[in-house]
Amino acid sequence: MFKILIVDDEQIERDGIIFLIKKYKIELDVAEAENGEKALEYIKNNHVDILFTDIKMPFMDGFVLVHHSREINPKLKTIIFSAYEEFDYARKAIDNKAISYILKPIVIDEFLKVIENVIKLCSDEEENEKKNFEIMEGYKKVLVYEKEKLLLDLINSKTYDNDYSKIMELTKLDLYGKNITMLLIDIQKRFFDYKNDEFKEILKELIKYDFEYLNLNEYQGVIFLCNPIAEQDKNELIKLGEKIKEKFEENYNLKPFLLFGKTVSKFEDIAKEFKIMEHESDLKYFYENDTVIFMSDIESHNLSSTEVVDNILTDIYRTIDAGDTSYSTISIKRLFDAFKNSGSYSFIYIKYICADIIKKIIEKSLSNSNNLKTCIEEVFAKKSMAQLEDDIINFISIRKIDDRTDTDRTSNTVIKKVLDIIGKEYRGDLNLEYIAEKVYLTPSYLSYLFKKMSDQSLLKYITSYRLKKAEGLLDNTNMKIIDIGKNVGYPNLSYFCMLFKNSYGMTPAKYREREKKNENSF
Repeated sequence: MFKILIVDDEQIERDGIIFLIKKYKIELDVAEAENGEKALEYIKNNHVDILFTDIKMPFMDGFVLVHHSREINPKLKTIIFSAYEEFDYARKAIDNKAISYILKPIVIDEFLKVIENVIKLCSDEEENEKKNFEIMEGYKKVLVYEKEKLLLDLINSKTYDNDYSKIMELTKLDLYGKNITMLLIDIQKRFFDYKNDEFKEILKELIKYDFEYLNLNEYQGVIFLCNPIAEQDKNELIKLGEKIKEKFEENYNLKPFLLFGKTVSKFEDIAKEFKIMEHESDLKYFYENDTVIFMSDIESHNLSSTEVVDNILTDIYRTIDAGDTSYSTISIKRLFDAFKNSGSYSFIYIKYICADIIKKIIEKSLSNSNNLKTCIEEVFAKKSMAQLEDDIINFISIRKIDDRTDTDRTSNTVIKKVLDIIGKEYRGDLNLEYIAEKVYLTPSYLSYLFKKMSDQSLLKYITSYRLKKAEGLLDNTNMKIIDIGKNVGYPNLSYFCMLFKNSYGMTPAKYREREKKNENSF
């Protein structure tokens, strides 16, 4: 309902206008003022759509009121109401862009016609503003999608061309010629499908320089820090990581794993660095307290703690039990990296640990061709950490050849079980930790094994599986889109639509609409 402000120094005149509005049931919210000064004060503090004002009034006449009112609200519709018929007054009214000029005493038909026209103008303007708003909101959503798609393409090694330059210009995604440090955030519980928008607002408060943010899935997000503090001086980045960590713990009682990548300046290096980061993100399973990690530390072997050593050892033993010594080689390298930077382990104790690893590998071997005593003597004969590491890795490499067929068979069995779990439980909250527990593997080893056997991460596979199910429901049922999202494991409708669009290039609604058009074309 539009608001009209009736301004006249005569109460009887104001009452007369109000009476007509009520009598003819004109839908207007009515306010009144007895002079121009009070009317202007009211307009300063309240929204008014229509100003119905007399000309001759004490303190401030109608024309001055109209002038100042339009400075406050340029969209204000004005009706001049006066007993003076001189042309000069009419001309002034037109110069002030008054909607109409009504003479006293009022002719009812004229009054009703003028009011009807003004209300129509207000309605048309409101409708146009609504349409323009919807268009702009739609345009903003398209730009957001295009920006997210571009960032996804960049981390997935998709080629970029002149069209990318246009998209970057439209979306104001300015990455050319900038140093970029990626920050991978990993949560072991569902978070980003419900709190994604809220989290982006938190980042705006915490990050003081340019950045872009991309949601990867329910458990992971990546921040692109543009022109950050130089990587060799990490203090500012560490502070940022700690602030993000504190926000997660304070606001959500969650403990994130934060991995800062190496700074890159070329587009093609973004995908390379992100692939390495994805691989190394499995380190989160070895850390309990240190949750802000740098790729530069990993590559310079600057990671050490007793808990890391203990967790890696657990991973190695479970991997040996699973019969896959190829992954044990990766874990051995991580183990020695931690040994080299830890002051908690003597060389003799490290030899005991290595001897125990060899013992478990030999016990696991069906052929049992290695002499345990000889192997252990060779371990204790080593004079340096480097020799010892090479010896263990060479020993594992030999076993890898011997046990390859059995290992592959075991791995295929595990992956089959994983796929069966996903097929049965994809509607629920599936994550790596839950599935690893179901198949009796460590999360880090399952992550490695799934990537090795399927050439994609487990989370990416779950997402693509769910969206394929959604595609089938869109094609073959009349289910509501919100129900389809819930059915495939995405209760959050907007998040489901975002994932679907990122994968199929259109929203679920557009996809279904397209299918119907295809059917009607035959």
